[in-house]
Amino acid sequence: MSAELLEPRRPTSGWLPRFALIGLFCLFLLPIIGAYVLNVFAPDWLPFGRVNHGELVQPAVPAGLERIQVLDGPAWTETVELAPWTLLHVTGPVCIQVCRDALVNMRQARLALGKDADRVSRWWLVTGIPEARSVAIARNIDPGLRIGRIAGDASVLSAHPAPGMVQLVDPAGYLILRYRDAAAASDILKDLKRLLKISIQG
Repeated sequence: MSAELLEPRRPTSGWLPRFALIGLFCLFLLPIIGAYVLNVFAPDWLPFGRVNHGELVQPAVPAGLERIQVLDGPAWTETVELAPWTLLHVTGPVCIQVCRDALVNMRQARLALGKDADRVSRWWLVTGIPEARSVAIARNIDPGLRIGRIAGDASVLSAHPAPGMVQLVDPAGYLILRYRDAAAASDILKDLKRLLKISIQG
């Protein structure tokens, strides 16, 4: 029998497994701590790879579309059953060039959805009595456009009526995204595609 076999084995140190366990614990704990710190000390911080292209409304607020005075056709509450997502543009009684551009962008973004286009309605909402010529122009831009008047208690939509702004309302009636001046139809389209896909999967 060799001398090597006769030597008693030295006990393995218990520190190595302990360090490995502590390291594993820290690996899972650090992201949670980091998220907490960012949430408390930098709530407005967003990573560079954020998904949405529009300005996220935080927190999402009820748009009050059930209270709008529809110029013709069914109320929003009936429309949303067939077209759950709502793109809208808010102006005064006259639809000037930036208003027309916004209506064009809404129409193009919807049409680019293809088979999902019917899931999105488009609205031009007016904070007064719409000018007849502007109504004709708007309908010429988008024959399927709905037109309505904002009631006094639907102020959330007209609180920041920047020229050319397009706003997106989800199926539950919450305002979730805003697209500022000269919003590109491609930006609206990208967000819509993602949201429609998520809503189908959900």
